[in-house]
Order: sequence, then structure tokens, then C-alpha cells
Amino acid sequence: MNIFGRRKTAHKFRRVSKRGRAAYLILCFEECLSFYGEDIGDWKWILEELWEITSTWDIEQWVKRVCDLTPESVLPYVSYQEMLEKVKERGYWYELGEENFVSLQSLYRKERPGFQVISSMVDRIYGVIVDDWGDSEEPFTLSCLYNIDEAEEIMRCSGIPLPSDSTAMDFIMKHRDKHYGKPFEGVQFSAIAK
Repeated sequence: MNIFGRRKTAHKFRRVSKRGRAAYLILCFEECLSFYGEDIGDWKWILEELWEITSTWDIEQWVKRVCDLTPESVLPYVSYQEMLEKVKERGYWYELGEENFVSLQSLYRKERPGFQVISSMVDRIYGVIVDDWGDSEEPFTLSCLYNIDEAEEIMRCSGIPLPSDSTAMDFIMKHRDKHYGKPFEGVQFSAIAK
């Protein structure tokens, strides 16, 4: 059993592809943004980056870019230059330019209710892809399902409704695969497409 007491083998997302799981979590993220009154336009670039997982074949590039846009990769640094120095010390890469970094810092540093929820949702989206990622990835990656459980629990505890777009949910639940499944244009389900 996982930390929420649900058996992984009975999980409703057990056979859903990693792309489908990420799409679901991005819809959850958008629900959180809406619930907290965030302007979707402020988050458009981030949402476009997140939704890219549904349509790209280059999973590694997506992982690099999304890792770099997470609050925990941006907020600890005073400046882009400081971040680059620290990243180089660790032998790491950074995919985003200074303009993106400064924009993310400005967005993430705004005082707002619910930022912890919003930040946690970005981590869950990233986690559903990178947990059990790479050469040792197991079919159906059951070990990453906790990201969905945690996201839903956070939303329930905060009074945020789960995604209710039946067209999107039907598509996602039918996007089944042992790994990523075929790419699709997930952004069609996004608030940025409406």
C-alpha cells in the first residue's frame, strides 16, 4: 500500500500512460491556479512548458527545462548569475535563459495565498515523469502514482475541486501505455487554449 492506503494495483491511473498522468496533474494545477484567482496569462509560459510533455518525443529535454522552472530551482538564488555559478559548481546544466529566470523569480516571489499548494503541484507534475525514469523504468511505473494521490489530497484539503472536464478526463483515462504512450496535443484541454 502507498502512503494514502490505496493499493497501487487498484489505482485508477495504474494503466494510464505517463503522458496521461502528467496531463491530469496539469489540469489539477490549472484548477489550483483558478481557485486562488491567479491570472492564467501570468502562468501561460509555464503551462506551455508543462503541457509539452504530452506532445514531445524528447522527454529528456522536457525534464531538463521543467526541472529548471520549478520554484525550488529558482527561489534560492538572488540572481541568474548566482544560480549559474552554483549550477556550474555541481556540474549541472541550466536550460532556461536569464529572461525566463527573472520572470519566474518575479512570479514566484509575489505574496499570494496558496503558493505552497501551487508550488507543490508543479513538483507533482515533474515527479510523475521523473520518478522511476530512465533505463531502469518499470512498466506502468507504479512507484510514481503517489504523485497523483498527493496532488488530490492537497486539493481536497484545500477545498479545490478536481478536474471535471469530461472530454479531457475521458481522453486521459483511455491514454493507456506501459510507459509514455503516443504523443498527443494535451494543451487542447488547457485553460490557455480556451
